[in-house]
This record gives sequence, structure tokens and C-alpha cells, in this order.
Amino acid sequence: MKEIGVKLHTTLLLGAVASLGGCCHAASEQQNLSADVADEAAAKLKAEEMRQLIEERRRLIEERRRLLREEAERAQKAERGE
Repeated sequence: MKEIGVKLHTTLLLGAVASLGGCCHAASEQQNLSADVADEAAAKLKAEEMRQLIEERRRLIEERRRLLREEAERAQKAERGE
């Protein structure tokens, strides 16, 4: 009877260890998934920041072109004596 109890106890312990190992593996997988999600979010944020910088640069270029056109028009008017 004692032998059966020891075998049952050992089996239960091995089952608990295997279950714990499965939980640790699942937690590790979850951490990997969380890291992937965080990396993807960071990449999206970086892409959005780059898009905004590009848009700001385009806006500044257009503003500079407008100012250069206005400057050229004033120079032409001054040349013609207007």
C-alpha cells in the first residue's frame, strides 16, 4: 500500500512539474508575443513620426517657394519702376 502511495505521489508531482513547465513555456511565448507587439507599435510610431517630418518638410519647401516667387515679383516690379 505504501508503494502505491509513493508511486501516486511521484506521478502527481511529475504531473505538477510538467504543468508548471507548460505554464512557464506559455508565459515565455506570451512575453515573446508582447515584445513583438511592442516592436510593431514602436515601428508604427516611428513611421508616423517620419510621415509627419516629411509632411512638415514639404510644407516648409512650399512656403520657401512662395516666398521666393514673391521676392522675384517684387524685384521685377522694382526693375520696371512700378
